[in-house]
Amino acid sequence: MSIAKALFPLVLGAAAFMAACTSSDSESLPDSSPDSQNTNGANDTENTNGANNEPGVELRLEVPATARIGETVPLRLRLKNVSTDRLEFLGGGIPSHDFVVVDQYDSVVWFWRTGSDDALVEVQLDPGEEEVYTGDWIPGDEVEPGDYRVRGLFYLEPGSGTLETEPASITLVQ
Repeated sequence: MSIAKALFPLVLGAAAFMAACTSSDSESLPDSSPDSQNTNGANDTENTNGANNEPGVELRLEVPATARIGETVPLRLRLKNVSTDRLEFLGGGIPSHDFVVVDQYDSVVWFWRTGSDDALVEVQLDPGEEEVYTGDWIPGDEVEPGDYRVRGLFYLEPGSGTLETEPASITLVQ
């Protein structure tokens, strides 16, 4: 499938997704209480949250449900081709992915991405193929014990938008 054919539905879907995100400020976030169930088939030790996915693309975030301050928190973002066609498109920047952590007031306490926005990365996925992007967060002095939310982002080429997961909850303890 050509880049233009693959990118067109992604751009349209990204625009629709971005519009839905900005118009739904009352979106409810996952309950992060200890008694809550993690969503999307996750178990008690890991949250797995997907996005309002683009046609043919599934973006999923994997985050531990709990972590200790000062210890490494592994973050994983999975970009999968769920269509029957080969997808080819451009990711914006090196790296093309990011993780953002916010507190209960929606203030950003940490983001992962460093690098260059000037470069583009070609992504090619056969049907059923998946790319996995990782990052590590070591919560430190910027946080206190409590509940936080993590989002995974995948940047498309400039002007084409950003794919973003639903927030995944994480509880930090001492």
